[in-house]
Amino acid sequence: MTDVSAYQRLHPRAYLQKFLEENIRPDGRNLDEVRSLQITTGKRFLSLSPQCLLSTPSSRIGSISTADGSALVKLGATTVVCGVKAEIAEPELDAPMAGFIGVK
Repeated sequence: MTDVSAYQRLHPRAYLQKFLEENIRPDGRNLDEVRSLQITTGKRFLSLSPQCLLSTPSSRIGSISTADGSALVKLGATTVVCGVKAEIAEPELDAPMAGFIGVK
């Protein structure tokens, strides 16, 4: 463990205060600068940046091929994957107008 990472873990408030005094974030971005955002759904790839909005075809594999609907979202260094599988099923006898959601 480096001295910086030890200081960050032991004194997180002081560590962050040093960056605020310099008007930057720990990852090097300015305080008013947003992280890059990429969204992959099916065959479309969406990239959002502070300057532009792009939607272009992509050969990237980011969504789940076996799901009926899925998405891969990247916000900076954070990645989230979500998949939806749907099927037609008979409703419960005591609730014929209600559906249900199964979570795995």
